[in-house]
Amino acid sequence: DFADNNIQTILITEPFVLTSSKKYEQAAAANALAKEESGEPKTFEFFFGHTGLVDVFSKDGRAWFSAQYRRLLDQGVAGFWGDLGEPEVHPEDTLHDWQGRQVTADAIHNAYGHQWAEMVYTTLTQAQPQKRPFVLMRSGFLGSQRYAMIPWTGDVSRSWGGLKSQVELALQMSVFGLAYTHSDLGGFAGGEKFDPELYIRWLQLGEFQPVFRPHAQEDIAPEPVFHGEKVKRAARTILTRRYEMLPYNYSLMMQNSLTGLPLMRPVSFYHQDSKWFDHDESYYWGPSILVSPVTEPGVEQWQVELPPGSWYERGSDRRFEGDQSVTLSVKNAGIPVFIRNGAIIPKIAAVNNTADADFSTLDVHVWAGPGLKENTFSYYEDDGVTAYDPLKDAPYRIDFSASGDDGRITLSAASTGHYPAMPQSRVLNWHIHGLSAQPQSLSAAEPHDPGISSEWDPETKILKVRQHFEGSAGLSLAR
Repeated sequence: DFADNNIQTILITEPFVLTSSKKYEQAAAANALAKEESGEPKTFEFFFGHTGLVDVFSKDGRAWFSAQYRRLLDQGVAGFWGDLGEPEVHPEDTLHDWQGRQVTADAIHNAYGHQWAEMVYTTLTQAQPQKRPFVLMRSGFLGSQRYAMIPWTGDVSRSWGGLKSQVELALQMSVFGLAYTHSDLGGFAGGEKFDPELYIRWLQLGEFQPVFRPHAQEDIAPEPVFHGEKVKRAARTILTRRYEMLPYNYSLMMQNSLTGLPLMRPVSFYHQDSKWFDHDESYYWGPSILVSPVTEPGVEQWQVELPPGSWYERGSDRRFEGDQSVTLSVKNAGIPVFIRNGAIIPKIAAVNNTADADFSTLDVHVWAGPGLKENTFSYYEDDGVTAYDPLKDAPYRIDFSASGDDGRITLSAASTGHYPAMPQSRVLNWHIHGLSAQPQSLSAAEPHDPGISSEWDPETKILKVRQHFEGSAGLSLAR
């Protein structure tokens, strides 16, 4: 029933096999468990009970564990979540089979999560070679991203201190290559009662995390629907914005897959002054958006250090010059989010499920204020499911550019590549921000263009232009 509604089922799996489970005898008989010196399966106490541990390093352990995943795939499970894979309890005298020799837990501990992720990834890609694998893992190592790993920051405290550390953790993991690092939104552990302010602030951060995933211990429900109207309204706004940003966010993900560039980027990626190197109060979301999460309770104003350049406040389009500290009201306006001058951000109409997303109409927002030189953005699109080989496949891509010179703004879009399910026709709705007045002239960049229609909003100072797109398009306007 879930699949009929385009909801994919992900199961939590763990490498511990309780001795009270009928699976234990199967695992022991298959020689799948880590051992003690006598050669018998090593068992020990765990908070779930008396347990053995799958030896993900041994050939037999991998084969047995892989068979369990294949059985679940046959039942319709779409992907897997691996928990406690440090392993969380790993007695030092536990022995693992490492390339034909016995090694202790202490010698192999830090590689366990990495090896487990590789096994799950290999199982998925062999069982479903045409489908992308989904591997959510709490533990891994440098290089685990090669197994499509989506890590999170563990059982973080459901507190303001827990929230405050999340940006720095994600940025550090991102520059190590693990670009999908994210947190349990709302925090996971502890908390005597629900704190709506903390929860909303965490969701606001989640809008600009690689994965939006509320999750927590059961004593406080992590899902927005179980809380008051204020929380549900805030969550609805955040989720609507995130779904609208799907084209931009997905392009960042494709860029990460092709180049390793993270989605969350330290300010020092773009600004070399030493003061930005340890700056963790703000970060770039892709190349054009600066995010400054609110991580303290009861505040109505929030100070942001703006990097060099010209910036526009999301929502109001108020312009700020960089290299200064600015203070914004955050009482009702969410968290500070700034758009860099020259930014090109494609969006779509919000949907309830990505399977319903309509990419035939792209709302392309361009911030073309004074001082615009030249900027580009590559938008990527595919079916979101089929396995992709960058050495063989050319992705569908639209290269957008925006430039300004002597009062004239030029916008362009040109596509390459193809995929079977792509829209047969496409419309670009340009939204041009940063203008002080209605442009004096507006024309299509190409003579054969079948025509454009435009609308100027004197209150927001945004020019909207509708243009059909058949592989190339563009606009030219004079301020």
